[in-house]
Amino acid sequence: MNEIWIKGTVFGISSDEWRTDSKILPSMLLSILETWNIRTFDRSEELINDINVDLAREYGKINAAKYGFVSDLHNLSINYSMINKIAKDNLLNNGVKSLYIGLLVENYVTNIRSCYDFTSLFPRFLIDLKSIRRLTSMKNSDSLNTLLKFCEKEKNIFPESIYRPLTIVKSDLEDIKNIRDSIIHHGKEPIVHIENNSLTLRIPKSAPYRAENALPDILSIGAGDYPLLAYLRELTLRLVNYTEDLGNTLFDELRDKDNTYKVFLTALIGVCIKDFREYITTPDL
Repeated sequence: MNEIWIKGTVFGISSDEWRTDSKILPSMLLSILETWNIRTFDRSEELINDINVDLAREYGKINAAKYGFVSDLHNLSINYSMINKIAKDNLLNNGVKSLYIGLLVENYVTNIRSCYDFTSLFPRFLIDLKSIRRLTSMKNSDSLNTLLKFCEKEKNIFPESIYRPLTIVKSDLEDIKNIRDSIIHHGKEPIVHIENNSLTLRIPKSAPYRAENALPDILSIGAGDYPLLAYLRELTLRLVNYTEDLGNTLFDELRDKDNTYKVFLTALIGVCIKDFREYITTPDL
């Protein structure tokens, strides 16, 4: 793949390149969304077909969410790159590194939570306007947590297969929600400790710097402090597994309606993407 891209999205690439090119980050969910966009909007982002104004507004929200989702995925790769560069910068003392990286951890967690919430809008293009109105009448209707609550009450709105990835993601969403809320809403500070080039992460349960860790033990290691990069990697893999599961499910539903349906294979590309892909696909990097 051409290496001149600083940050971008490529679509319509070959299946071989999509699967094997280490310089891109392929995504079935993004492939579905880009294909839907191409079939729904022209190059000026105007709707191709004349539809109800309220439905057109909802389609605009879905399209805007797609751009937000792409931006947040890129932000994850940029944050990871910055964490690495700061950690390896011998001109910075460990105190400064800890402060810088702690701020990037806040941003990383916020971006992951934002990615989850953007996905709450994507299944809407499978349902009619009446059903969309029932969903959007709920408080905070553009959050994934609200979509999960809606699906618990409304069992027959979406195709049955859509409920599976939404059910599976519930516990992962609760973890990232609790981490983000600890930082954003409860004022807790991520503490990054650096020793012998090793980074660990802790969010004290009680202010200011108590030893007890408020972070969920998603690595199942039972330690007081968690290895930072491994911890962020697990959070990222959970997001990627969910989004790909959702993307494949949406594809199956679209193929059920039209067995000739094809997607424009889509991936992220940019100066930070190659290292980020290696980070999330290589165990114990």
